[in-house]
Amino acid sequence: MASSGGNLPNFPSLMLPYCRSNEADDDSSVVGVKESKGEYCRCFHDVVTNEFHHVDFPEAFGKTCRGSGFGWLAFTQETPSGFLINPTTRQRIDLPQITTLPGVVSYRPDRAGFEYVRQDVSMCDGKVYRVGESGSWMAHFYVNKIVMSTDPAHKDCVVMGLFESCLGGLALCRPGLDAEWTAVVGSTNGYTDAVFWRDQFYAVDCLGNVDVISYNPGGTC
Repeated sequence: MASSGGNLPNFPSLMLPYCRSNEADDDSSVVGVKESKGEYCRCFHDVVTNEFHHVDFPEAFGKTCRGSGFGWLAFTQETPSGFLINPTTRQRIDLPQITTLPGVVSYRPDRAGFEYVRQDVSMCDGKVYRVGESGSWMAHFYVNKIVMSTDPAHKDCVVMGLFESCLGGLALCRPGLDAEWTAVVGSTNGYTDAVFWRDQFYAVDCLGNVDVISYNPGGTC
C-alpha cells in the first residue's frame, strides 16, 4: 500500500500491530483500531497524509512480518510455512518451508515448546551442536528478514532470506516455484541486514562487510 501526497513521491504505509477491534474504546484510544464486528484488523498509516486505513486482515493474525516490498508483505509463523501476501488484492504466494533452510534439522509438532531442532555453534570451542526451539522462537528470531527482488507476482522474482544460522545465514528462492530454499555461501560472521538495489542483493555481516549476492532471474537459484 503506497501513499499519494500530490507531487510528493510515493511512500509505503506503515503497518501497525493488530488488536481485537472490539477491545478498543469508542474514542479509539488504542491507535489503529476501530470497531469492525469483532474481527481482527490491521491499521495502515499513511505518513504523508497522516491518515489511518483500517483493514480486516485475518491472514496476518498470529504471524510475524519479516519484510515488505512492491506492495507485498512477508510473513512467518510457528509452523514451517511462510508466505507473501498483497494486503490489497489478498493474492498469496507460499514460500518454501523453513525446515528446508540450512541449520534446521527437524520439525515435530508433537514436541510442545521444542517443535524444532536446529544447529548452532558454541562460542567457546566453535563446535556445532543441536538445540531445540519453539515454533514461536523460530517465527520471531530464526528468520530475521525477507527481501524481494521485484513484484512477487512476476515470474522473475527472487526472494532472499536472512536467517539465524551457523551455516551462513542467507538463502534464495523463487516464490511459488521452488520447494526448497537454496543456501548462499557467504560470510561466517553472520549477517545483520540485507537489501535489494539495482539488480543485486547486498548483505551486511556482523563486522560491517558488505557482500554482493548474484542470482539468476528466471532460472534456478
